Amino acid sequence: MHLSLTRAAGWSLFGGVIMAACTNAEPPDPSVSSGSTATGSAMATGNGTQGAAVTATGATGATGVSVTGGGRSTSAVTNGNSATEGSESASSGGGGGMPNLVVPGTEGFECAPGDGSEVNLKLTHLVGGLAAPTGVYQPPGETQRLFVTLQGGRIEILEDGAITGTFLDLSERVDADETSYDERGLLALAFHPEFESNGKFFVTYTTGNADYDDLTEYVSEFTSDGESADVDSERVFISFPHPENNHNGSGMAIGLDGNLYVSMGDGGWEAPAADMYENAQNPASVLGAILRFTLEGEPAPGNMSGAAPEVWDKGLRNPWRITTDGCTGDLYIADVGYEEEDEDSSPPTEEINVEPAGAGHKNYGWPLMEGGVCREEGCDTTDLVVPVDSYPTIPGNAIIGGYVYRGRQIPGLRGTYIYADWGMAAFWSFRYENGAAVDSREITDDINPDGFSTGSIVSFGQDSSGEIYVIAWTQEDAEGAPHLGDIYRIDSE
Repeated sequence: MHLSLTRAAGWSLFGGVIMAACTNAEPPDPSVSSGSTATGSAMATGNGTQGAAVTATGATGATGVSVTGGGRSTSAVTNGNSATEGSESASSGGGGGMPNLVVPGTEGFECAPGDGSEVNLKLTHLVGGLAAPTGVYQPPGETQRLFVTLQGGRIEILEDGAITGTFLDLSERVDADETSYDERGLLALAFHPEFESNGKFFVTYTTGNADYDDLTEYVSEFTSDGESADVDSERVFISFPHPENNHNGSGMAIGLDGNLYVSMGDGGWEAPAADMYENAQNPASVLGAILRFTLEGEPAPGNMSGAAPEVWDKGLRNPWRITTDGCTGDLYIADVGYEEEDEDSSPPTEEINVEPAGAGHKNYGWPLMEGGVCREEGCDTTDLVVPVDSYPTIPGNAIIGGYVYRGRQIPGLRGTYIYADWGMAAFWSFRYENGAAVDSREITDDINPDGFSTGSIVSFGQDSSGEIYVIAWTQEDAEGAPHLGDIYRIDSE
């Protein structure tokens, strides 16, 4: 973006496309792990051909049971006290049945399969003129209020097409240049699954400026009364110095296991270096990684062995957005590609990886591999994960990860993942089935036929009913003024 998901010289993140659907041929290793997280959970992973079965027993409030096998994921979540009296079990034969229950906080999603009807889409404009918005979110169970993060540090409440108040103001802590394409600022938000009763939510943001060697990235919890949150309620899960003003990543998602997943970029980019700080393949670094925390703020049990305690996955460049499918728990990771086209290495590629619920401990290859191809001759890809979908960075700019549609308003779209590109204002979609992307296609002419009239696509959002939203920044802002942003909802024509 320019928030800057850094691009070719002169481009930053947000910046005829050829799509390539790739299947990860390596099945997940058979494993079973159970942890004593704050929510209580158990997970099982099948051997890629046979489904696995697991029974979870534990303390009051046990939250998750996940079963994956045969390239598919079947999951169950139990909220309540039944685990104190007995057990909750689930099994999968790798056949593709719908999950029994859902990711915590997504109980309002529609998990029935799509009805096969033809889908014609449009973008419905909800609000405009926002100062550099970076995300749109909705607490579990709510149907009226949407919450919009602004790069400068505020979370605003959107209701009935208008901003009705400020939920949290971190602008005195956040140091972000909203007039340029700079990736610092308030970057992401996730609500606690029990927000309605406890008022808790999580954010990622940065303070300082790497140009002055004081950029720091935070993952923090705040507590609200449901109407507003006090900055002094902050509880920091992790903070660490960041070497550059870009590649901050900072996607957030609640997993099927009830833990918080956070994506982190590799530390920054400056031509012509790739992973110039060598973080993505360094297990001791929290950069170039997916981090995983309990909702109490501790490194989640079962994270990657031999790595920093917070690390769940490694080998990522700039995963600006990650999301979980509320009906399967599969984790979608959109990783921004390299900027430079070097004739001695693989072409720069934007990619999407899909990690079955609970699989984890993956190496997504950066900078050894990009888009499923070795960047330099002779690299060993044995333990590296190939993306399920990808497209060339050129003529693209930076991939903007979206969501799997799980709403009720567009039955034919259910189960479809939608994503975009910052530099082209282009949209694509696919469904993830049996470990591969199917029906992968460009949908720009349908959903956004006027292209850049919307501005550059910066992010997506999803409400408590599974409907999807799009955030775009206009590029015609006045000199010295913040980038102006608009929010749209994806509707059927």
